[in-house]
Amino acid sequence: MLEASPVQGFDANITGTSNYEDTAGSDVVVITAGIARKPGMSRDDLVSTNEKIMRSVTREIVKYSPEAIIVVLTNPVDAMTYAVYKESGLPKKKSLDNRAFLIPHASVRLLLKN
Repeated sequence: MLEASPVQGFDANITGTSNYEDTAGSDVVVITAGIARKPGMSRDDLVSTNEKIMRSVTREIVKYSPEAIIVVLTNPVDAMTYAVYKESGLPKKKSLDNRAFLIPHASVRLLLKN
């Protein structure tokens, strides 16, 4: 998005924060919250743990940015995207996972760096 903004004629502002109020009015919110799968942990255990986190994060996102598109990068991404979709009450097209985008590695690094 940042790279496309001058070409497409829109302003982009990327904010990394743990304070949901800082994200108020966002057009797009990217969720990376959650834990990584630990040795011996089943996929079901990971789903259970990260789903609780996703639901909590989603409630705050919708509270401060009710019109935002939510991009989910937390594993297992398919289950977490569904949890966000159900919790948000937003249309399906507003809850996307990383499979919805074919982002080159360098662009992701640029996004995370900024």
